[in-house]
Amino acid sequence: MELRHDTLDGMHLAAVIERDQLVALYAQPNDERPWLGDYYVAQVTRYAPAQRAYFIDIGEKDEAFLPHAEAALLAPGQKIMVRVERPATMDKKIRCSLIDMGDATAIGRVGLGPNVLGMAQRDYPSAQLVLAGMEDYDNVILDLLEPKVNVQDGIDIVIESVTALTAIDVNNADPKLQPLEVNRLVTRSIAQQLRLRNIGGQVVVDFLRLRDPKHRASLESAIQQAVTLDPSPVQLYGFTRLGLFELTRTKRGLPLETVYALSNGA
Repeated sequence: MELRHDTLDGMHLAAVIERDQLVALYAQPNDERPWLGDYYVAQVTRYAPAQRAYFIDIGEKDEAFLPHAEAALLAPGQKIMVRVERPATMDKKIRCSLIDMGDATAIGRVGLGPNVLGMAQRDYPSAQLVLAGMEDYDNVILDLLEPKVNVQDGIDIVIESVTALTAIDVNNADPKLQPLEVNRLVTRSIAQQLRLRNIGGQVVVDFLRLRDPKHRASLESAIQQAVTLDPSPVQLYGFTRLGLFELTRTKRGLPLETVYALSNGA
């Protein structure tokens, strides 16, 4: 298992590669913006009752916010130490958590969180760092930004993320395969795409329709097996009354699609 790092389209990347296959991918913009895990001395500017959050000045261009549940009673002008829990996106401010309410110095960044290489080494400690880039995988990485994934001839999945959740649709044009066969076949690709695209939060999968409870149980076992190696916890919730399969994947940073958009000024 190899660990490589490189830059691509404004992103700083670290990739875990095994048997010439991309196993995991970590991405962040290749610039100095506040990022996951960074520490800041901040100053409280105001409390917003509607958002149940404090807005804070961390010395950057835009304000950050600190949820009320993360903090004791704070006063405007008070200096605190915070940690970035979610970097800014196109429509959301930086979200922080409270670290310390003691005496603080000048407002601004005082410590960096783990970079992509550090995160990859944390999750895959046995991966060997090699002095090679990822030129051979550039097209593979760019394909991860496309919604459609070809699993094999006649079978594909379509991945579409919105603010609240990610929806995955399974399609089959191979008349020789039964729905259960197709569904079990795509579980590995679904687990792989969630990991490589760093998709977190709520996920719903529209598998080919299964009416037999035994077939549904067989598929759920296949999904559980497929997500076993994911370093980010995945929780399965089963089928809804509409036949959609629900799961959640713990969020760790931003999805690859969002990082790419931020890195390219979207």
